[in-house]
Amino acid sequence: QGKKCQPHPSHRKYVKKPAEITRGKRRKLERIKAPVTILRKAKQLEVSSEEQEVSVQKMLSYVNQMPHQENFQPPPLPFVSFGLDGMNVKYHDNNAIPKISHFD
Repeated sequence: QGKKCQPHPSHRKYVKKPAEITRGKRRKLERIKAPVTILRKAKQLEVSSEEQEVSVQKMLSYVNQMPHQENFQPPPLPFVSFGLDGMNVKYHDNNAIPKISHFD
């Protein structure tokens, strides 16, 4: 017959906009304990210089309470030195006591 075949509505291409979170929707989500994040621009807090000074002192006291840590020193590496004649090879191992030297 003369009817054109209509594509199934689900096959139509359209861009779905992200759903607006309305009050009702948010309540529904909160009821099922789904986390709802609403992005708001963070307000810049006005902090007086006294408050700032107090918070700096708090931070410094916290840092000073931390246990002192030594600076990291990498372990000493053994090194090899060659004499001028090429046969005079010395192995220096900083960890070995006494120092080992071959062909002395």
